[in-house]
Amino acid sequence: MVSEDRGGRRRVKLADVAAEAGVHTATASRALSPRDDIVAAVSREKRDRVLAAAQRLGYRPNRQGRALRTGHSQVLGLLVPRISDTVLSTFYEGMLAEAQGSGYSVVVANTADNPEQREGFIRELVEHGVDGIIYTDAHLGEPPPTDHGVPVLPAYRFSEPPGGVVVDDEAGGALVARHLIEAGHEHIALLAGFPYASSTTGRSRGFLTELERLGLDVERVPVEHGGLSAAEGRTIAERLLAAPEPLTAVFAVDDHLALGVLSAVHRAGLTPGRDIAVVGYNDLPVARELPVPMSSVAVPLDILGARAARSLLGALRGDAPVSELVAPELRVRESSTRDPADGSSAGHTAVPGAEDSVRPARGT
Repeated sequence: MVSEDRGGRRRVKLADVAAEAGVHTATASRALSPRDDIVAAVSREKRDRVLAAAQRLGYRPNRQGRALRTGHSQVLGLLVPRISDTVLSTFYEGMLAEAQGSGYSVVVANTADNPEQREGFIRELVEHGVDGIIYTDAHLGEPPPTDHGVPVLPAYRFSEPPGGVVVDDEAGGALVARHLIEAGHEHIALLAGFPYASSTTGRSRGFLTELERLGLDVERVPVEHGGLSAAEGRTIAERLLAAPEPLTAVFAVDDHLALGVLSAVHRAGLTPGRDIAVVGYNDLPVARELPVPMSSVAVPLDILGARAARSLLGALRGDAPVSELVAPELRVRESSTRDPADGSSAGHTAVPGAEDSVRPARGT
């Protein structure tokens, strides 16, 4: 018999499913568990009967009741600087796929890249019963979040290396430097983005260090800090293009910044690749679809999100959180392939960042 709630509506309980399937309530509970190891304890025949009964009756698990019984909500939290950020939406998709494979769901909150707001959201998520949290908005040099009773792990960015699952952004910046030097560029500008984020500072540091190693006087390289919007990229590039010493190449540490650079180049009557090389970072899908396809450093953001989720799930089992560097890859396209000396153009190439895509993190 199906019970009713206070409004007289039909409310299916686990006991109803068990009776319909002709099994004990504990067997039905195991058959409907989100954990594969628990489901495996039930025979295939009984599991099929329980699943069929649940579908016939329209059963929906009571997450609150399960959380009270097990002490786990099967929900993870993800904190991002901006929900609209395409980069971190791809990270979220990877994290969600990994979490769902282990019976967890993921809720997302927007911190506006504010550490105080992040701390408030952590407290709020913990109060709502999440089992663990990933945050992607760490600021360099800040202390880790206070102890909240659940694992709270950084990913994508870190506050002090090594920490969390992050991209080897220094290697990514170095890839761009080698590419531009090999193409014959000497007058290069850097749009460095946020000075407080390990992601953008790592890209900038790797870029400048490699330029210096290859013999370029980095004191002559204009370095512009700021945000990561296309509008900011355009404003900075317009100023740089109007300077007395002409540029031949620009590295922007984010694709949105680089799109703004391309806009400024177009407004100045110049052609990317032929007149000035432009390289971005993160390889957003739009980079490949522009009238002059844009070179960019590709980052496996879905893999990053999945590995961060795996680390968090491991921490929930008592494992030590992992620190990994995920290697990027330079995707060379027309926006940076024409040699400024002879006007020649190379085809699309991919420059791998490392032999393996993931390796243990190192301190910097």
